[in-house]
Amino acid sequence: MVFKSSLVSGILIFLNFAVAAAPPEQLDAARGDALLKAMSQKLAAAQNFSFHTTEFQDRFNRSGQKVQINAERDVLVRRPNGFWSKYSGDLEWEFWYDGKMLTGVSPGKKVYIQREMPSTIDQAIDMLAKRLNMDLPMSDVLYSSPYDAFMSAQTQGGYSGKEALNGSSCGHLVYSSNSVDWQLWIDEKTSLPCKLEMTYKKEKGHSFYRITFSKWNLSAKIPENAFASKIPEGYVRIPILERVAIHHKDSAQTQTGPNER
Repeated sequence: MVFKSSLVSGILIFLNFAVAAAPPEQLDAARGDALLKAMSQKLAAAQNFSFHTTEFQDRFNRSGQKVQINAERDVLVRRPNGFWSKYSGDLEWEFWYDGKMLTGVSPGKKVYIQREMPSTIDQAIDMLAKRLNMDLPMSDVLYSSPYDAFMSAQTQGGYSGKEALNGSSCGHLVYSSNSVDWQLWIDEKTSLPCKLEMTYKKEKGHSFYRITFSKWNLSAKIPENAFASKIPEGYVRIPILERVAIHHKDSAQTQTGPNER
């Protein structure tokens, strides 16, 4: 059964590579750009919002072993400085960000992490991506401008077609850059993300992530103290690995954590 599951996952990932590798001339760049901007504007206008995700990861751990992870996550966001997220499934973590501190607790391992952070979600995500050793495949939808987070000067692609996902008609976008290939499905009625797939090409073995979005609420009510961390008694604090620059006389190189993209 394990072999069969791995084989099916491998076939699905191969098919995703095949779609992502479609020649740029077969993609509608203008239509893809318009859909992506509409999604970005919709999310940027939401000050308090929540959603649910179902996530699959096929990646390598710090020991170089390939692991497959299935998890679900609930997310609550208050712009510009509040974020809460809770995992279930293969990952058991709960995170709080209040504009000053990021705190995460793992009930299964009875440990927690804590780190001072910048004062906005945008700045905090940048710090997590550039300095701290944390995976952020979903973070682009949290930025104040998701369009700018997804796109760069090296990103090429566009609209591939239309697909039905969970009863919704979604525009399928396919893009590629130097470090990551990604596909995004956007609900054509609501302009909200339906699904996101990302393949990090600079990671060993091309780590793959699939995130399916649901239960969007763009006017979510924020409970009092929703972003105040709750560390259970007896939990042990563990460090967050940080990327450290090592400077030499004539040059500088960077020592990085295992998840650098």
